[in-house]
Amino acid sequence: MVIAGYYDASGNRAVIEYAKHLGYPPYFIEWIGWCKIIGVILFLIPKMPKLREWCYAGFSFELLSGLISHIVSKDAFWIVMMPIIATMLLTTSYISYHYHLKGSQR
Repeated sequence: MVIAGYYDASGNRAVIEYAKHLGYPPYFIEWIGWCKIIGVILFLIPKMPKLREWCYAGFSFELLSGLISHIVSKDAFWIVMMPIIATMLLTTSYISYHYHLKGSQR
């Protein structure tokens, strides 16, 4: 998320052009990039489980929106698979996080 956020927030020309292909204006991509960076920073703050839950939710919304955008734009299969794989990794992290929380409460 940090790397993707950096490229989005920096106004990288390749990212902006691809965003136009998906139907998004440049300012929206930059805004999403900053949200990703801020989300990662907030995610790393320890001892704040509610904040971490909101970060997981935000990342999930972003990945689901990306998946829908790629499907609607009729992108190649391997491009559509990227947000699916990222969502699977995020889900694994979420399940592991809750498993760890339950273990530390005993």
